[in-house]
Amino acid sequence: MMILEEAKQPWKWDKQTGATWTEFKNKTASPVFALPTITMGNTVLSQTTAICAKLGKDFGLYPEAKDEFTVWSVALNIADLWAEAYKGRKGGAEASKSFLDGRLKPWLQVLAKGVGSEGQFSCGYKDPTYVDFLFLNAIRTVEFMFGKAFTDVFAEFKGLVKLREAMEQREGVKSYYKKVTDPVLYGGVKAA
Repeated sequence: MMILEEAKQPWKWDKQTGATWTEFKNKTASPVFALPTITMGNTVLSQTTAICAKLGKDFGLYPEAKDEFTVWSVALNIADLWAEAYKGRKGGAEASKSFLDGRLKPWLQVLAKGVGSEGQFSCGYKDPTYVDFLFLNAIRTVEFMFGKAFTDVFAEFKGLVKLREAMEQREGVKSYYKKVTDPVLYGGVKAA
């Protein structure tokens, strides 16, 4: 949704839960298992990383061909960070502690390598690519799940803090946050 807002493309959030999700999933011929999804005409995509890569390609937020797979690697690292954080949070106090004390810092170290020293956006780009939107979404979600325990560790990674700040200053991101006040959303999006 942030990418669509950045690209000044109309979109509609379709909150799908329970019966509405089951009906949607059973009705579509697309290979979707879980939310989020995006519907673009007759095409339905799921998986946040795939959705963002597609939108990035469509709206000029895609890396140069020479960097495509490096950026893809960073995107998948972001997805793994999110998945481990979610599993840790859902697993209770011991699993949360294990994530925060054992896995969080190594993941942030890996992501910090992806920021690059030349630019303020991932992989040294002077303008954001789709992976920077994935990054912001994941960081905000992990922060929502763990609060101060996360932000204390995150603050040690100045390049990542700078990347987050740069992303949060984007007009499309600010516009998104004016429209959507829930900290974490799941549902379907319909692009116009």
